[in-house]
Formats: sequence, C-alpha cells, structure tokens
Amino acid sequence: MKIQDEANKYHATRAINNSMLKQYIDNPFMAGLRYWSDVKLPEVSKEAYKQGDALHAKVLEPERFEDEYTIKPEGLSLATKEGKLWKSENSHKSIVDPILLEQEAVLMFSPFAKWFKEGENEISIYGEHEGIKTKARFDCIYNDTILDLKTTSARSEQEFLEHCISFKYDVQQVWYSRMFQEHFGYKPKAFIFLAVTKTSPVNIFYQILPSELVARGKNLVDSTLPLIISSINENSWPLRESKASLEAVKPWILEAEGVL
Repeated sequence: MKIQDEANKYHATRAINNSMLKQYIDNPFMAGLRYWSDVKLPEVSKEAYKQGDALHAKVLEPERFEDEYTIKPEGLSLATKEGKLWKSENSHKSIVDPILLEQEAVLMFSPFAKWFKEGENEISIYGEHEGIKTKARFDCIYNDTILDLKTTSARSEQEFLEHCISFKYDVQQVWYSRMFQEHFGYKPKAFIFLAVTKTSPVNIFYQILPSELVARGKNLVDSTLPLIISSINENSWPLRESKASLEAVKPWILEAEGVL
C-alpha cells in the first residue's frame, strides 16, 4: 500500500523500518524499547533534527512548513526586547535558523528541483514480512528513482561517504529498495542521496553508494531481519554487552592508572 500521509501517522504505525533495523544492529534492547514497546520515552528536542526536518518540509511539503515552522529573521537576537516579542508572536511554531533559506535556494536552482516539483514527495509504503508489518517513507520518487535528501556536517564529499558508512545509509538504501520492489513489482532505477551542507556557504552534491557498500547493507539487512522477527515473536530484546577493550585505551592512560 502506497499513500501520501502525514509523518505523524507514519511514525505512529508500529512496523519494522529502516530506523529499527539500524538500532537493532547497534543494540537490540533499545530497538525493542523505542520501536516495539508501549513505553513513551520523553522527546528531547534536537536542533540538528529540527533544521533538517524544516528543510525537508520547505522543499517537499511547503504546506507543512507553513503550519509548523518559521524562520528567524537574519540578525534578530531573541534575547532583545524586539526578539522576545517576535518569539512570543511565533510561539505556536518551531523557529529555525535562516541558513535554511540558503539551502532552499541552492536546492531549487539545482537539477533536482524538477524532481521535487514533478515527483511524488513524502510517500509512505507499507508491507508485511512473515506476518509482521513493514514500512518505509520516501522523500521523493521520480521516474522510478528514489531520492533521499540529507543535511550533513561533512566538509567534503569524501567525508560524506564516510558518514554514509558510519550512519549505515547502505541499510537504508537496501531496505527502501526492497520496499519499493515489493510494492511496484520491479526494482528502482537508482537510489540517490542528495547531500546539503548545514553551514554557509552551502554546498550540494549527490552520492550513489559504491556496490561494495550496498553489498554490506544487503548482508546487514539479511542477517538482522530474522533476528528482529524472532525478538518480536518471542518478545525478547537482548541488551548488548560492551565490546570495549583495554587494547584500545591510550597507553599513557593505562600507565597513569597503574594498569600497565
């Protein structure tokens, strides 16, 4: 089932998704707690997440942006009388940094602007695996190609690729591609990560993951999914044991503590 629904509805639907897969790889217990329990963890506001979500909304869901966000005027200090008044007048919305305007301008001048305007944005696809619900939410699908918009702190294209490895974007690509194929009956033509830097001057580039990294993602999904299914069926979410080693501790620290 493919629908253009609200993000809140998507997140409220209990189903295996990319985030749960990556969390399970790192710590099965936290995956069960965050994604498969009735425990309501306190929401902690993260500025980086807010800025990234605001950019997604500005480019992909303009109406949601108008409802949820407002951009702080350039040079306005919220500590001043004028700033406090402006903040109180916009208290019903989340305030984001004006860097978003530069990011939007760069994106909308890029070749991908046509994709945002003519493609299907913020599309949820729901499925099932061994009787358990699955889901994925796509930023943009254009001409059977998946485009995922990322804001990044990477200072170079090489550093962004390293982020793709550490943040397991390969797992996301494999999961989304499978959900796409299960729904449409054929593979996506391509999967593209479109990266936009978080600081000015804004830089933009796209990344197609190397085949070796995609192979890693396939192995991770194939090995992790059965474990998640088992944890769900048995309601067993193992707590990960630390793999920290003294060999990785700096020698002078060990010497200072009398360990060596």
